[in-house]
Amino acid sequence: MPVNCTFRVLREAVTKRFPSSKSVLIKYKDNDGDLVTITSTAELRLAESCADRVIPEDPEIDKADSIGMLRLHIVDVTPEQEPPLLEEEEEKAAENEGIKEDESNSNSSLSESVLEAGDYETDKVEKEAQKEKPGASEDPECKELEMDDWLFEFSQLFRSHVGIDPDAHIDLHELGMELCSEALEEAVTSEEAQGLFDKAASKFQEVAALAFFNWGNVYMCAARKRIPLDESAGKEVVESQLQTAYDWVKEKYSLAREKYEEALLIKPDFYEGLLALGQQQFEMAKLHWSFALAKKIDLSSCDSTEMLNLFDSAEEKMKVATEMWEKWRSREQRN
Repeated sequence: MPVNCTFRVLREAVTKRFPSSKSVLIKYKDNDGDLVTITSTAELRLAESCADRVIPEDPEIDKADSIGMLRLHIVDVTPEQEPPLLEEEEEKAAENEGIKEDESNSNSSLSESVLEAGDYETDKVEKEAQKEKPGASEDPECKELEMDDWLFEFSQLFRSHVGIDPDAHIDLHELGMELCSEALEEAVTSEEAQGLFDKAASKFQEVAALAFFNWGNVYMCAARKRIPLDESAGKEVVESQLQTAYDWVKEKYSLAREKYEEALLIKPDFYEGLLALGQQQFEMAKLHWSFALAKKIDLSSCDSTEMLNLFDSAEEKMKVATEMWEKWRSREQRN
């Protein structure tokens, strides 16, 4: 950023450097390591003075030639949190800086003699007296430094006296997460939490089984699709269409059976899944019967073992599902 720039110029430089950030806070670290938000040109000068104080003391380097490095922290915020630009203050600050530069050029010899005097307290009193007189000649850098020291000392005094840290909100999120984690860890290890975990696991188990149950229902509904047959076509064509339709419906019933079995593996006492599996077996047996009638096969001579096994399996599964439902109902009534 430019040397001795205003807060407005700094804001524009940040906007050009980070065009994707619409609203930002510009912060710096003070001597205590706390992040302080810059909201005006005076606070920007205070930040620069803090950077000058941390210049490393090296006897081989002249302090007059050394420059402190000011590191700024840019934080994205909402437009409501971004500090407004005070136009009158910025314009006044810019004018004052221009006047101070002219005064420093005309009175450089006076400022040098004041710095060479070596009496810090006496100089400070004289400079404060000159501030009250209009048109007084003084070094602008010295004036800003003394004023910044006063502001900084007053802010430290206010902070220690009142006990309020204006930048404490920065760590509130991390502190809140730590406290939440500690409370959660203490809660999950308690004996009362184990019952809640068992209930939660049961609910998730039921939800997972219900998902496979509904998945199987989709295949059962798809299997009921009526496939048209062209009765006017030749016998071979009709038989081919009939075989294709039979294979397609049988595949859908098989997919439905797989999903119902997956649901029962997840939740063995899922009576809806067992009842649906019995219904699937019943529909599969009906499919074999209908296919034999459509092909005009002699039922007395054909092997109907598979069809009869499907009917028996459907009956058994529906009986077990009914018993499971009755037990569940009685348990719910007791509760």
